[in-house]
Amino acid sequence: AKLRDQFLGILQDRIRDVNSYCRSKVLSVWKDMWCHKAVPLVLHPTILQLSIGRLRDKTTIVRKSAVQLLTAMLENNPYGSSLVLTAVEKRLKEAEDRLKKHDEDLAAQNPDGPDITDMMQSLGPEEDGEETLYVQPQSSDLVKLKHRMQFRKCCCDFIQQMHSAMTQILPLLFSKTLTDVQEAIRFVEMAHQFNLEPSQAAANKASILIFHSDEKIRETAEASFQSMLWCWGPRQTAEPAIFVRRLLKLVSTAQEGELASLEEIISRLTKKDLIGPATVETIWALVAGQGASDLERRYAMRMFAMVANNNPGIVQQHLTWIADVGLKEKSRRDPIFGVHACLALQKLASLSKGGCEKFAADDNVIFQLTSLISRKTNNLSLWMPLAEAALDTVYALCTHPLKVTKALLKRLHARCEPVLQYLKVSSTPHDSDETDCNAAQALPAPEVEGFAKLGISEHEARAHLMRLIFVVGHSALKQLVFLEEQKEQAKARADAAEARAEAKEAEGDSDDEGIAAQLGLQSSQVAEAEAEKELLQQLHQMSSSSSPWCQHMDLIREVCLDPLGQPLIKHPVLRGCAGLSLCKLMLLTEKTCSQENLQILFTILD
Repeated sequence: AKLRDQFLGILQDRIRDVNSYCRSKVLSVWKDMWCHKAVPLVLHPTILQLSIGRLRDKTTIVRKSAVQLLTAMLENNPYGSSLVLTAVEKRLKEAEDRLKKHDEDLAAQNPDGPDITDMMQSLGPEEDGEETLYVQPQSSDLVKLKHRMQFRKCCCDFIQQMHSAMTQILPLLFSKTLTDVQEAIRFVEMAHQFNLEPSQAAANKASILIFHSDEKIRETAEASFQSMLWCWGPRQTAEPAIFVRRLLKLVSTAQEGELASLEEIISRLTKKDLIGPATVETIWALVAGQGASDLERRYAMRMFAMVANNNPGIVQQHLTWIADVGLKEKSRRDPIFGVHACLALQKLASLSKGGCEKFAADDNVIFQLTSLISRKTNNLSLWMPLAEAALDTVYALCTHPLKVTKALLKRLHARCEPVLQYLKVSSTPHDSDETDCNAAQALPAPEVEGFAKLGISEHEARAHLMRLIFVVGHSALKQLVFLEEQKEQAKARADAAEARAEAKEAEGDSDDEGIAAQLGLQSSQVAEAEAEKELLQQLHQMSSSSSPWCQHMDLIREVCLDPLGQPLIKHPVLRGCAGLSLCKLMLLTEKTCSQENLQILFTILD
């Protein structure tokens, strides 16, 4: 044992050796000994602390060996399969309380202190006639309690050190070195399997690596998340309930960018046929609220949208429920649920590209989406993302989104008409396209008594304005994207016609077919030119003063400038919304991106 301790002391010293190769190999030796349970328990905290110190080593191979050692320590830890610090600390506190109660009971039985005669017993006389005394052993229950308390203290120390290691390993996920990233991903995977508290956030950060430029890193990330999410049964079949529960934990703590990464991971796993009908039904059971809370239903709908990315048919199967229950009822109580439901509906756009018809303007789905946008609510922080998602869905699924947008803007404008009269902002088209941005300063200040006659509070009036201004800006941007997509589709059809003409020319050698191919090519170019011309005409109509968007340009300018300092529009969120809508309108044409609008933006910046 003495010789063993000497060798172990030498190995500890060599972890800090000046030679990087020596440091790396010594860490590998410690890893092998740990896996074979050859490291004394008394050395565990020391070796763990030395390994954490090597995570910032300047040499790649040393950092790799250090992370591998920490991963092996976690995998072969002597404390169990669940390393939740709060749970272990709770059990440790219970053991300490029991030991303290035992000491208090003992003190109550012997108020004058323990009697030495009770603690000593005679073994009989020795050869010289003297008696030998020994300390009476403690009860077995008390010994077990002290051992259990010491075990849990060591477990708490181990978990806390692993938390410290996690903090230093996370930056390695974004290292430029391949081995750093791969080993960090594997450590996060192992930490997630042992339920370390920081592993949930670390796994969400690691999900971003699915978009990494290096293919090896993408493959490592995909394999790690497959291992984290799946639990394989005795017949090598995945357990849907366990998969859904684990994915739900990741989705519920992920940020927006991390949700996109998780969706890509789920999409890749779906292509491998790892997510079957049983898993989809388990997710939908949570969405429908079978034994689930409101938060679980919200995140289950986001998971449903992720799975529908490669299988949009599941959305079509539950379309009636999503429209009549999800959008109509549940979205009113939980707007974020409505956002996720809109994301699921947007997956149907891929079916329309495959020949499936889109929804008409008077369809129930489109009606429910527009009702979400136009409904009255004072909680605008939750309404705005819901309205944005609903408008995106309308333009993705509707055959005539412009018709829906005009009706929606007309409805919102009618609701804001008393507020607009109060602000004395004219919504009628001007005779001249050029508008003086300083003309609003000449408007007289509205009477305070006029606002009280509206029958609504100042907050409600501001909410009406914000809804109108937001929809004007975002619908203009979506209409612009919609027109661009139509142009690209026309170009794609022309290219397809050209390809067919070339194929016919390749099949035959006659001059007539060659001429037909040339005519096909010419008609393709003509179609593309006509599509470009039609796009310019539609953009010109959008930027005219009679369009449903530019009719509200004066209102948006008024809110941005606020020349009279009115309390109604002197609100940072409302003015920020107006500034964003103005920027979106300026994207239409050169006419809307005029010098006076640019001056307004610079005025806001000043």
